[in-house]
Amino acid sequence: MHIDKENRKIKLSVKQTKENPWKRVSNELKTGDKINGKVLKYVGKGAVILVDDYEVEAFIPKSKIDLSENESIESVLKIGSSVEGEILSIEFENEEQKGSMVVSLLK
Repeated sequence: MHIDKENRKIKLSVKQTKENPWKRVSNELKTGDKINGKVLKYVGKGAVILVDDYEVEAFIPKSKIDLSENESIESVLKIGSSVEGEILSIEFENEEQKGSMVVSLLK
């Protein structure tokens, strides 16, 4: 919330009323934990999932997806499909209250 007394305005943000999901992740998850999520999109070197119950995105590198020689990421992971993974790394940027998570796909 920001109050501008000079111009008699108040600025509010819905985002500021919600707890930052990365704060919850930092308190509850660690490397090696198993997570579930849904495939959101494909990116050049892997896929991005939305982690269930935390509403944060995690990256699955192509090297951590069990692909045969003739398979593509798109043929193994369908957009919207549920997946299970193991957290390989979590990094937090405290000042911006953001983070990143890398996951290995489990079968």
